[in-house]
Amino acid sequence: MAEIFKAGAKVELVSVKKSFTAKDGDEISYMSQVIDETADGMICAMPIFEGRLIPLDVGDNYDIYVYGTVVYKVNATVASRGKEGNIYTAVFKFNSEPKKFQRRSFYRLECMINTEVKVISSEDAEKYKKNKELPADILYLAEDDAIIKDISGGGAKLLSQYSYKRLDNCLLRFNISYSGNTHKLEVLGRVKSSVSNDKLPDKNDVGIQFIEPSAAMQDLLVKYIFEQQRLMRKKENS
Repeated sequence: MAEIFKAGAKVELVSVKKSFTAKDGDEISYMSQVIDETADGMICAMPIFEGRLIPLDVGDNYDIYVYGTVVYKVNATVASRGKEGNIYTAVFKFNSEPKKFQRRSFYRLECMINTEVKVISSEDAEKYKKNKELPADILYLAEDDAIIKDISGGGAKLLSQYSYKRLDNCLLRFNISYSGNTHKLEVLGRVKSSVSNDKLPDKNDVGIQFIEPSAAMQDLLVKYIFEQQRLMRKKENS
């Protein structure tokens, strides 16, 4: 299992235990990385959430997703806590054998990314899914400049002045910076929810599900999220 749990491998820790970081019914999901492998488990860095170190409790149980060329899933329990150099760690004991797994959900990173949003018809959405581009003479149903509040490989939450309808089809265009390079991304999405923002009544929180994003784009987003987490961890430890 050394190849799966090699030092530096990116991992996602998912628990259904309630805490201050999760709303009722939500999963708790933290990003971390492997420090070392043990005889019956592995050692991971304590995760960072919203700029704070999260000390995982001994005895807590997690489904762990290990990201590489493929994703592996394993169930594990926090056996002990420790520190290696200036890195706080959690020692996990495996409760199951690692198995290849196809993720259906992704960790969401809080962020502030400007995005163009163009609402399109269902017919044009189908054309985009087929051709990965829109007709030159397309008539947009609405156009919006919004802010991505959080993002994952499977979707995003927007802060927008526009009131969307559930199941609206839209095209998002935005940039992310990864490994010192700027990447321009374009993805088809579908509105899952649109509600008034609690603190900004003239703005709306809009939940977007990405529709058939390319594997390359999802991989880039996951790498971007891990890089941002690593930068947050570095800042926390400095």
